[in-house]
Amino acid sequence: MEKKYEVKIEDLPFLSPLMKAYLAEDDAVQQLYAHSFSLDGFEQAIENRKAFNTNRKVLVEVLKSQYIKLPKQTEVESNIDLLLQPNTFTITAAHQPCLFLGPLFNLFKISGTIVTARLLKEKYPQYNFVPVFWMLVCARSCASTSAAGRHCCMCSGRWSACSTGATTWSAP
Repeated sequence: MEKKYEVKIEDLPFLSPLMKAYLAEDDAVQQLYAHSFSLDGFEQAIENRKAFNTNRKVLVEVLKSQYIKLPKQTEVESNIDLLLQPNTFTITAAHQPCLFLGPLFNLFKISGTIVTARLLKEKYPQYNFVPVFWMLVCARSCASTSAAGRHCCMCSGRWSACSTGATTWSAP
């Protein structure tokens, strides 16, 4: 018989008290975020994002230009194309390479993003959910990008031609 182990994220020793308070939905930190990490929180986020003006065409064009030299992957291309539809939302995780456990933590975050997208699709079949993972570069890169008169997606929250490295993950 196969043994199954469950580890609650709140029990991981490297999580800060702030992160544990967030996961527990502690009143003391609720002013720091718009939505809790729960189905109710996702439902609220979906409703709020419906009203958000996103230039989906530009987003898809930029992502396709970033993938132009990579080998074709049907699921990745399909996920990028889904972003054109107003009933499609991204489930995004980001990571700064110098934080926490390095590559192991990246895999944990990537798989969590994929699983969350799948679970939300089951719960809300009328919507599409595209898992996205991106790596944060050094903050000085934003400063130098801005100084050059360009916009950086990490600084301005907008997609632009200078934004590189966005990676859309598709489930195997």
